[in-house]
Amino acid sequence: MGQLLEEYDLAQRQLKQIEHELHLILERIPYAKKLLEIRGVNATSLAGVLGEAGDLSGYAHGNALLRHAGLNLAEASSGKWRGKMVLSKRGRPRLRHFLYLLTMCMVMTNPDVRALHHHNVDGKKIKRMKSIMKLCGKVARLLVGLGAYVLPPLIGGFCSRFPGVQIELNVTPTRRAKERLLNQETDLAFYYAEAAGSPDGPKPVKEEKISQDRIELIFSGTHAFAGLKSVTQQLIAQQFFAQHGEGAFMTDYARAYAAASGIHLWERTAADSPEIVKNMVRSGEFISLFPLSGIREELASGALRSLPLPGRPIQP
Repeated sequence: MGQLLEEYDLAQRQLKQIEHELHLILERIPYAKKLLEIRGVNATSLAGVLGEAGDLSGYAHGNALLRHAGLNLAEASSGKWRGKMVLSKRGRPRLRHFLYLLTMCMVMTNPDVRALHHHNVDGKKIKRMKSIMKLCGKVARLLVGLGAYVLPPLIGGFCSRFPGVQIELNVTPTRRAKERLLNQETDLAFYYAEAAGSPDGPKPVKEEKISQDRIELIFSGTHAFAGLKSVTQQLIAQQFFAQHGEGAFMTDYARAYAAASGIHLWERTAADSPEIVKNMVRSGEFISLFPLSGIREELASGALRSLPLPGRPIQP
């Protein structure tokens, strides 16, 4: 009995040490503090999600995180036979596990999430497990939304000031966001916009600048541009270009910039995830465009290099 108690005490001390190290690691992640302020988000589950998913700012949408975990829907079919929609489970199983644990913890301790669960089960007559899986999607979108470059301090401060207000984040192309504002389908939207080159006159929606950013041309230290202090539009047109996903602001910006400069971008590849675009550029074969706020760490470490875009800023 004495030996079992000693083993139990040792296990408890080891658990406390691991939890202490987890908190130290999370303190070094900029948006982790805001995520931990959400009721139901604990350090262990959050560390598990981040350990399996990586940098959340690299995901274009919460659905990308769900696909990475294998929690996206897929049709079970074979030949001419068509089955029902099921979870694909083609992803990281441990990420699925931690997302599930995090969602369950929020259902048990967060009154807003618990109310959504009860509404799904009692109001919409959804089975309990299906409701949990649906809430996993909301949690994934929440994590990715708060892990973006500019929004974390804004939304985190709003949640702290108004804890009873529920926020639902959705990622949509800039044009669609403006259309939803005009049609009064949404109350507030955040999007990139270039002040320079904007048409004069009254705007259809009221805009307020919350952060100043700059679009940069990015490339690796092994690329031919690495030894240059400036480039021309013609040089840009001669390089393999890694394009962002269809509908993204950066895609519209890049194509509008090319049209205004009288060049054609050599779009050899495209990716929905900003992190994948950066990884392709790191390979040394591609160039791309990126907001400066999203590449500061890579510039500081030397993983990427950048130059200002030649010509005047344009409005996509």
